[in-house]
Amino acid sequence: AAEVLDHTTVLSGDASDAELLNAESIDDTDLFCAVTNDDEANIMSAMLAKKMGAKSTIALVNSLSYAQLIDDTHSIDRAISPQRITIGVIQTYLRKGDMTNIYSLYAGQAEAMEIVVHGSADNSPIVGKSIRGLNLPPQVMIGAIVRDNQIMIAHDDYIIESGDAIVIIVTDIDYVPMVEKMFQVLPVFL
Repeated sequence: AAEVLDHTTVLSGDASDAELLNAESIDDTDLFCAVTNDDEANIMSAMLAKKMGAKSTIALVNSLSYAQLIDDTHSIDRAISPQRITIGVIQTYLRKGDMTNIYSLYAGQAEAMEIVVHGSADNSPIVGKSIRGLNLPPQVMIGAIVRDNQIMIAHDDYIIESGDAIVIIVTDIDYVPMVEKMFQVLPVFL
């Protein structure tokens, strides 16, 4: 890793050794990543780094039950689970609309989605409308729009155009079918 990463300090040692972490100024660390093949070692070392002052911590966790435990306790900033990532990729193929990314949040209670808009004002329920004009429930929030490779923080007055990639947060998954329907074009769209 040290040979490949420029401008990065790579340490070789036991990440659960408090003396090593202290000697390497863990309290001045922006991000501590624990990415071994051992879930328990990743969790414990990330928790220790967080307790010792690391600003942000990430642990690779293969067990979904461990990932949910981390979500519930907030003892580590982020649990990365290959299974959750796989589930999100599969969901992009199963959902209606052109969903390019889906991320499960809070143990599946919420989702973040990136959806590409297609169609025109004639055959799409959202093209040509402002975000305000969509009358979204509080459980569905548009966070950003990506247009011509420019990321824009969503504003109520923005008009949605065909080709936009919309980043949506759904805080109640019961509203996912409504979001899917919003992004479907009429069958006459070719």
